[in-house]
Amino acid sequence: LCLTMSLMNGGDLKYHIYFMGEKGIEMDRIIYYTAQITTGIMQLHAMDIVYRDMKPENVLLDSLGQCRLSDLGLAVELPAGKTITQKVSCFGH
Repeated sequence: LCLTMSLMNGGDLKYHIYFMGEKGIEMDRIIYYTAQITTGIMQLHAMDIVYRDMKPENVLLDSLGQCRLSDLGLAVELPAGKTITQKVSCFGH
């Protein structure tokens, strides 16, 4: 299995938070990134997928500043009609 994605040469969000400038990220960029991240998580939830590894390192930016969520290794697809609990199995058991 080989997974590919577009080149994300804008780095990750952690880099932009801690290493770009002295004051961190400007408020308008925070709102923009938050909206994109929220939209991505809402889309995953609409497909019954729970993204469980949200952290700045897993938000990648392209050269235009568009966000993409990465590292879906901990994501869980919920079986139809089920709700999530503390003990969700990644294998559907």
